[in-house]
Amino acid sequence: KQIGKASFAFAWVLDEGEDERQRGVTIDVCVKHFTTTSKHFTILDAPGHRDFVPNMLQGAVQADVALLVADVSHFEAGFDRGGQTKEHLQLVRSLGISELVVAVNKLDTCGWNQKTFEDIKRRLHDFITGPECGYKDASVRYVPLSGFTGENMLERKAEELSWWDGPTLVEALDKLPVPPRPPVTGPLRICVSDLYKSGANACLSGKVEGGSVSAGQKVLLLPSNELTTVKGLQMHGNEAVKLGQVGDYMDSVILPIEPQFANIGGVVCDPKKPVAVTDLFKAQILVFE
Repeated sequence: KQIGKASFAFAWVLDEGEDERQRGVTIDVCVKHFTTTSKHFTILDAPGHRDFVPNMLQGAVQADVALLVADVSHFEAGFDRGGQTKEHLQLVRSLGISELVVAVNKLDTCGWNQKTFEDIKRRLHDFITGPECGYKDASVRYVPLSGFTGENMLERKAEELSWWDGPTLVEALDKLPVPPRPPVTGPLRICVSDLYKSGANACLSGKVEGGSVSAGQKVLLLPSNELTTVKGLQMHGNEAVKLGQVGDYMDSVILPIEPQFANIGGVVCDPKKPVAVTDLFKAQILVFE
């Protein structure tokens, strides 16, 4: 309130950096966790500003499903005038993310007008299911809400929203199908998304893309080729655990090494079945206008 950012109060929960809070924009990917009646979710809050698309990709590449937040009050700027809405939709689809929830946000600023919601939904849906994105109808869900007031996120209270008989945001997320996983018996693969030093240890964060990891397990870090032993593991908001399996996001993989032997983008893998090292590979390159 003192610095004139009262309207960004809830964004401060995810935007933890000083620059982010001063500018009112997300810069780095922030990780948070929450649990519904049937699932545990890890939120990778990715930046939406055009200057931070590489940071957004760092989060999106680890995601199983996508949650797009569409701003009713500035929809034209994000969707029509060279905004990031279309680009982000194309990027997440190109990364293989096939399930999408669209939160139509700030609907309280237009009096919870149903026509406004339906109009934005129609315009988004035509693009999302059209040839430029290619999502299936059944894989896209829309939820009207207000992030600022919290309306229709956990529960619906506003009388002006009585026309909506669909799910709240949490209910929509809870109904998403469980993403397919490779067998847990496969070789360990963790792509390092964050790294920091804690005492004499290096702490790595990232999603388990293959196999499993446990305390006391020997692992190999590439490309440094450093062999070490896992001292500890943390998940679900830094809760100490003994095991992480494919699909889990590890808040901390604690290793007794200097941070110079690990790097963001590196891989923690099984020493007996390491990631293949090569100087030649084939890639499919997609160019977005």
